[in-house]
Amino acid sequence: MSNIFAKLGAITYVIWGILHIVAAKAVYTLGETLDPGLIQGRIF
Repeated sequence: MSNIFAKLGAITYVIWGILHIVAAKAVYTLGETLDPGLIQGRIF
């Protein structure tokens, strides 16, 4: 039974990592669309 929970935990950990990579790419894409300045500096 604990083996199942270990596998579920590992899968959840990988999904959590992928979520962070996708979010970082979205923030980078947003920052590229902004004019250079204070706001773009805060995003990056």
